[in-house]
This record gives sequence, structure tokens and C-alpha cells, in this order.
Amino acid sequence: MGAWAEWQARLRKAWMIYGVRPFQIRQVARSIEHIAGPLDVEIGPDDLAVFCLLWDGELYVHSFMRHYLGLGVKHIFLLDNGSSDRTLELARQYPQATILRSCLPFKTHKMALRHYLIRRFAAPNRWALYVDVDELFDYPYSDAVPLPDFLGYLRRYGYTAVVAYMLDMFADGPLAQLDSDIEDDLPGKYRFYDLSDVVKMDYYFPKNELPTPEIKAYFGGIRRALFAPDELRFVLTKHPLFLRDGRLQPLFVD
Repeated sequence: MGAWAEWQARLRKAWMIYGVRPFQIRQVARSIEHIAGPLDVEIGPDDLAVFCLLWDGELYVHSFMRHYLGLGVKHIFLLDNGSSDRTLELARQYPQATILRSCLPFKTHKMALRHYLIRRFAAPNRWALYVDVDELFDYPYSDAVPLPDFLGYLRRYGYTAVVAYMLDMFADGPLAQLDSDIEDDLPGKYRFYDLSDVVKMDYYFPKNELPTPEIKAYFGGIRRALFAPDELRFVLTKHPLFLRDGRLQPLFVD
């Protein structure tokens, strides 16, 4: 890329972030419909609120809610993007969830939808976890260390975010023969994984301060092995857990 093309790309990115996106976030705010649950939730310093933008996620709702409530989260905020299946019906069964809906097009407003959810409901100086409906976050020794203790440890030692690696899970049969149901225990059914094609590279966000150089960026995994063995486009590194301390700003990447 030449200097002129690079300058144009930076200008387009800056215009999107500082010009278009604030306008889109205001559009989202005007489009929001409150479906169920409280709009104001008291979140303590060692509590965790979960945030999720979803669409037609009926297959995952029960596993998602049961996992995070079992993990010990305080509250879950769901922003539905116009589901036509039973997503809203199933989610309303959980009093610990606040459910909102916006039918703005995902293709053009996906970043604004996510930013609105965090800006409106993630409390200042409190922990937030942003995940997709098919993602079940876990942390080391969660079977022995309660979630408030884990969050208290992070706060006590000055950490403001946690790097996490996505692990694609699969069942023990051919994909063509699998059939999942709304009531299925998905973590129990899809319990296998493969690390053989995970590629580690240097961490790529220079503005983030790492406690150790041992933290790397992961790419590839089973999807790379199956669909694109010569490519590294399958990014497995995320930063889903963060503290809204006034300095850290969530960055959602396309």
C-alpha cells in the first residue's frame, strides 16, 4: 500500500469512528425497545455483568444463561437484533436478564449496537464481559476460585482486562449426522477440541500493557485445519473481560 492509499485508509477509518459511529449509536438509542428485565441494576465492585448482541440464538439461550448464572455473574444484558425464532421467549424465562431489541441492520450498525450496549449498561469502574451467544467464557481454577475472588484479584493487582482464547468445541460424530435441540446441554454434547493447528504469534496491540511477554496472539485452530489450512485469518484472541475504569475503551473489531 502506497503512502496516499494508506493516508486515505486512515482517513476513512477516522471518519467512521469519530463521525459515522457516534451518529449510528444515537440511531441505536432511538431504536431500542425494552422487552423485559430491569434497566438499572446495582453492580458491586467484584460483581460481573455480561453483555451480548444476538440474533436467532434459540439453540444457545439455555446453555448460555445456565453457564453464566452458574459461573456467578450478577446480571446479563441481551440486545436482540430482530430474532424470528424463540430467542426472546426463552430468554424471558430468566429474571436475571435484561432484554432489549433493535432491528437496525446488523451489516451497517453492528459496531454501534455493541457500543450502545456497553456505554448504556456497563457501570463505571465495574467489570463487564462481552461475549457472543455461542461463547462460554471460563477462567483458570473456576471450579475452586469463586468469580468475585477472581475479579477481586484482578482489581487488587491493577489489571483492567483479560486476554482470552477461543476454543472451538465439537462432538464425537460427523457434522452431517449431528442434530441439536433447544434443550440440549451443548457443553456436554460438544466436549472435544483440537489444539494441533493453533498458531502462536507476537501480541499485536502495542498500546496494551501486558504483565508478561508470554501472552501471545493465537490464530488458526480446527476451522483453519478444515477450511483454509494455508491461511491465518481465523483469529482466536479476544479481550472479552474488562474494567470500565475511565481509561480503558472497548474496541470492537469487524
